[in-house]
Amino acid sequence: IPADAVVLAVSTRTTVQPGGTATMTVKATTSATEFQKGANISTAAGVTDPGTKNVPISYSGVAAQRVTFTFNALTNDALGRIRVDIVYLEATPATS
Repeated sequence: IPADAVVLAVSTRTTVQPGGTATMTVKATTSATEFQKGANISTAAGVTDPGTKNVPISYSGVAAQRVTFTFNALTNDALGRIRVDIVYLEATPATS
């Protein structure tokens, strides 16, 4: 997520469940704000979440953010796959 962006959604779709996990939360690195609609999202294959909870949110005046996944259990399964779409607005000030 670019610095100074306004986030509208961070949607997810699990295509392959990360091994040993059942749920996850999705948030920005320096923020406790979670994007998923419930307390946790299932990590089962095929589960989607619109990622529109607690948005829009402005990251004005902070560095670029990463999307962070926190799973309910440790996983060492490199085969897990989660697709992410980030919808944000970024204003560019006039230069002249």
